[in-house]
Amino acid sequence: MSECAVGEECAPADAEVALMSRAYAGARAAYFVSEDNGAIVGGAGIAPLAGAAFEVCELRKMYVLPGARGHGVGELLLRRCLRVARGFGYQVCYLETLATMAAARHLYERAGFRPLPERVGASGNCGCDRWFALEL
Repeated sequence: MSECAVGEECAPADAEVALMSRAYAGARAAYFVSEDNGAIVGGAGIAPLAGAAFEVCELRKMYVLPGARGHGVGELLLRRCLRVARGFGYQVCYLETLATMAAARHLYERAGFRPLPERVGASGNCGCDRWFALEL
């Protein structure tokens, strides 16, 4: 079964998705896409975490199409985001996900993210039920 976050409280229903260029145009924010033969197969971004300290960023809107999963696309996107986050001066990267997204959680844990007992900041992802952070 493929992992997917759907519903009113999940990121694809988020108004930010329709305005991605605006959402990542601010300072200390970036969004990256991965292509395969000219087709976008994944994307991920970093930006300041609303409601958190200046040195905390959030890994946001990380998507990899089902057909591209298992080929290292997510890992490449994650590494790129973390490298850029360090360059922006962030000291902590935070993310939110779902308990049902086991492969995504495994990717984050392999990268060094540690589970948190509760949400941090004000990401707006009220449907998420797992929270992680990584010291950069």
